[in-house]
Parts: sequence; structure tokens; C-alpha cells
Amino acid sequence: MLRAGFCTHPHAMTMRGASWAPHRFDSGFGLVLHRRLGPVLFDTGYAPRFAEATARFPERAYALLTPVTLDPRESAVAQLDALGIAARDVAHVIVSHYHADHIAGLRDFPRATFWSSRAGWESVRGRRGLAALRRGYLAALAPDDFESRLAFVDARPSVALPDALAGFGLGRDLFGDGSVLAVDLPGHAVGQIGALLPDAPNGPWFFIGDAAWSRAAIAAVAPPPRITTALLGRTGPYRATLARLHALERADPALRLIPAHDVP
Repeated sequence: MLRAGFCTHPHAMTMRGASWAPHRFDSGFGLVLHRRLGPVLFDTGYAPRFAEATARFPERAYALLTPVTLDPRESAVAQLDALGIAARDVAHVIVSHYHADHIAGLRDFPRATFWSSRAGWESVRGRRGLAALRRGYLAALAPDDFESRLAFVDARPSVALPDALAGFGLGRDLFGDGSVLAVDLPGHAVGQIGALLPDAPNGPWFFIGDAAWSRAAIAAVAPPPRITTALLGRTGPYRATLARLHALERADPALRLIPAHDVP
């Protein structure tokens, strides 16, 4: 799990009982070195293109509400390059959802197939200006050929999840070998998905996107206030997902739950 910049925002807007003081939220992304497919990304975090996409109103409001700090050397593509991984070698990027802090680096990976839920893409497809901003989406961040490289997790085979995840329904086997399973995580954004790595060498790992902003919120079952969940998604499903994550953590302490904004 790596970091690509961070934003600041009142902590209380993301977790009941937290302080209203500004809090740092890392923009995390996952790097999976797949045994057959090579490097696979889960989201991309921020990238310098975010500043370009928010240079004018109404998109400028996004940057004002969540001020972003990013050293260009922290972008996903720059960090991979430092690890000896070329952008052209990244063949797959899993998009948890379409908020800008998760997709700002998509254009940096010109050969990647993008994996998403159909509902997630349909919720932002064709939206511009205020209509996009209300979904936390910046259309300028999507590559020009995005749709031609988009694959829907819904079309992949359904598989049973481990017993501890029974409350999450069925998973979707992205690569046909059980190595990466897409899991629905409703509430925060339309069509949000997580990625379960059941057989990771140091796992299992479960990338959960923004289903919770922190492990502390999961442990305490402390959701954001209704104003946050109602603005971004749906309060009821968000809280139900958070409760399931709490139960999962208790049922399987060996499973590593990885929120995007609480990078270990």
C-alpha cells in the first residue's frame, strides 16, 4: 500500500466523535505484484493532473473543500518508476469508485484495462461541471479512451467469499484464478467495490476504498455524520457496510483491512 499525496479536512466529517480540527488523509493506492499479470493497481491516488482539473470553477470548489498536497515524486507513476516498474507494464487498474482522489492518475497508464462496477461508471458517465462535482467526479481525469479500455467486474464469474465475508454476498473473480476478488461495498459512492486478495503471501488483504476512512472508525463502528454520507452516497448502506467490516475484523483478525485514507 502506497501514498500518492494527501488532503486535509475536518476529522469530524469522516468519523463520529472526532475533532473538528483539520486532519490529514493520505490518498492511498494498492500495488499488487500478480504472479501472472505483473503489476496491478487498486486506485491511483492523487496526481499533478488534479491541480489542472480544478483550476477553474466550479471544479475549483473541490480543491478548496479538500486542499491537496502532492509532491510530483509521490504520484503513482513516479513511485512505480522508482521501483523499476514502467507505466506501460501496468496492465490492470481496479477503480474502487470515481472520486477524484482515487482516479487522478488514470491517464498515466496508457495500456491498462480499467476494472469498475457498471453502476459506478454509469453514475458519472457523461457528467460535467456541477453535475459531476456533486458525485465527486472530475471528467478531465478520465483518459480519452477510457470507455474502450473499461471492463466491468459485474461480467466476471461469481464466486463464494470466505465464510467470514458471507455478509458481503458473492465476489467476482477478476482474473479467473481466485487471486483478486471484487466485493461490493455500498454506501460511500454508487457502485463502490473493494478488492480481496485471499491468498496474498503476507495476507489475506482486503482493500476497502472509502467504505471506512480509518481502521479506528471500523473498530469503534463510528460512521461519518449524516451530512457526509448523504452528500456523497447513502447513509443506511454506508452504516450497514461499516458494521459488516467491524464484524469481519472481529471474526478474522488475520485479515488486513486497508482503508484508502489510512495507509499502514
